[in-house]
Amino acid sequence: MKVTQLLPIKIENRLETSVYGIAGCKMSDIRAMCQDWIDEAAVKSIAAKQNPRNCYGYAKIGRETLNTTNLELDIDNNPLGHANIIGWPLEYEDRLEIVNELKLLAAKFSPRVTPNLET
Repeated sequence: MKVTQLLPIKIENRLETSVYGIAGCKMSDIRAMCQDWIDEAAVKSIAAKQNPRNCYGYAKIGRETLNTTNLELDIDNNPLGHANIIGWPLEYEDRLEIVNELKLLAAKFSPRVTPNLET
């Protein structure tokens, strides 16, 4: 898992990391979610077909782990299962420290999903 995958982006004056809830999901469900995310971008944009999204794997980070970092989950279910990790510190170095901590605590998996460019 790359550190940059967990770093937040600024959206409407708030730092957030987009995530999905996977508790109770089978690997086939997770692969399907990844494929939907990839295919959605390919349908929306020609540029996405030239530079397609890929899903190389995912990290399973429990709510308890987030609580140890003072981050929170903002569940919006748009789409179903989606949430944002919020509460990031303003200083980049502080965010990087938290991401490295999460990286060490996360269970990592590799469903390897690639784009279906025929869409």
